Amino acid sequence: MKLIKALSEKNKLVRRIKDIQKRISTHNSYISGNSPVYNIEEQLQKLNQSIENLVEIKAKISKANLDRISMIYKLSEMKSLVSFLKKLNIKEGKVKEDSYSSDVIEWESELTNVQRDELVEELENKIEILQMNMDKYNFETDI
Repeated sequence: MKLIKALSEKNKLVRRIKDIQKRISTHNSYISGNSPVYNIEEQLQKLNQSIENLVEIKAKISKANLDRISMIYKLSEMKSLVSFLKKLNIKEGKVKEDSYSSDVIEWESELTNVQRDELVEELENKIEILQMNMDKYNFETDI
């Protein structure tokens, strides 16, 4: 199995586990005298089996990714940095404080909106290159 297929299977298992957990949470209790919608014991068995399958596939994925782990971490941290920068509140110039006041405050920022946007674009370009390398690796690597 190719690594890219294993990653897809992992995601399916994660979704399946969440679905089973939701089913158990929703249908465990029912009004006395009514029939249960699901057999919870059977659902717990499916949940345990899905968790076992997830652990197995995650271990295989981790083993295959050992020689790429620094690239994976770098990609993750660069994405986190882009997210942080995009949310960064940058105030520049004269700004009316609020609609109830006529006070105007002049703000200065060490990192301007333009600089931030250029930095984000540069990081996103680097992320794209790293992601393409990882995608190629995932497509070509057998586990």
